[in-house]
Amino acid sequence: MLRVLESEHGPVVGPGYPDSRGTRVSVARTPDEAERLRSAWSAVPWGRVDADLDFYLCVMASRPQIERPHAILVERDGRATAALAAWIENVPLPSRFGYTTVFAPTVRSLTATLGGVVSPVDESTAMQLMDAALDVFATRDADLIRLPGIPIESPVARALEESVARFRREILVDRRTHHKLTLPKTFDEFLASRSKSTRKHIKLNRNRFERTFGADATLKILSGPDDLTRIREDLDLVSAKTYQRALGAGFADSQEERSLLELSLTRGWFRAYVLYVAEAPVAFWMGWAYGDTFCIGATGYDPAFASHRVGNYVLSRLIEDLCSDPSIHAVDFGPGDAAYKHQYGSETWSEQEILVFAPTFRAVGINAVRTAVRAGDLGAKRVLRSAGWGDRVKTLWRTRLRESRRQAAPEQKNPEQAPGS
Repeated sequence: MLRVLESEHGPVVGPGYPDSRGTRVSVARTPDEAERLRSAWSAVPWGRVDADLDFYLCVMASRPQIERPHAILVERDGRATAALAAWIENVPLPSRFGYTTVFAPTVRSLTATLGGVVSPVDESTAMQLMDAALDVFATRDADLIRLPGIPIESPVARALEESVARFRREILVDRRTHHKLTLPKTFDEFLASRSKSTRKHIKLNRNRFERTFGADATLKILSGPDDLTRIREDLDLVSAKTYQRALGAGFADSQEERSLLELSLTRGWFRAYVLYVAEAPVAFWMGWAYGDTFCIGATGYDPAFASHRVGNYVLSRLIEDLCSDPSIHAVDFGPGDAAYKHQYGSETWSEQEILVFAPTFRAVGINAVRTAVRAGDLGAKRVLRSAGWGDRVKTLWRTRLRESRRQAAPEQKNPEQAPGS
């Protein structure tokens, strides 16, 4: 049964009791209940495909660790004003020192999907949404609530600071800069909007690559249902050689990925920009076109082509293609400090992942241990940065991971030699 909550921050209208002055907060706990919210759910201004109801349900069906959905919808005067696309899952909660996991208890988490928190600037509405989320602690349905990608000083962040004691929140948060590019009408306009050094870098890299490989190099945009097998095989072939794969990140040809790809290709959301040299895939960028925004996904390149800057080459071609697409007005690069995001983005904001722990001894204890590990990690990073070693250590570690992937892979011909053979 679709649950309708009472809220201390305003009247809540239940089914059959229309009142234009009231606010209704609904919580769907099964896929069928989520389906009943479809009409109102589709009216929410979701910024990413992750919270689209079909994509959201597909993810849950593909991950065995997810028990059930936990979708919250706040409606006022019959109109959706706030929403939370989340689920209840049983997962490890890792605490890392550098790239090493030192503490990873299994927790029952109410986890929001990326872009799965939508709330207006109205403080009372944000409080109603968070009250509904915090109800999982009263019913003992979760050990913690995890909300990724929340803008600093957002109404949601302020609502949780106001209603949850400090010792139950993760305090040493990692604030990250989110980068986005508002697309001009042409690629020439994009280049003109960049700094002189960035323009020079893009042009020099493209010209050098195309002179070196000529007709042996081809960029293909894979975006149709018939491309499913090729996307799976070619992206996995490149990704297997990257350091991201060693970290358990990047593209992987899993059952979940196949299901999401099949859905996304059918709906026209997914695009993979794949670079081939002598018909062998050497680099890719992938992402989802949802609404008027293209959200960048995983990337990867064959380390044998690192000196040719193939990743940057594909990215510039991707932006060129999107500039010519009248349906896409922006590229969302996501959070992080990668150099290309600073060079190519046109707007930024700070965000954080919010973790709120249940008022239980175990949950509060987990937060205490995480805080200690996090404090040590941040202290070590500060020392490395002050000594000028931060980027050097990160590069060495990634090189080590990439080399371990190369040694683990079966021996094959170096594709860099293909054009001249």
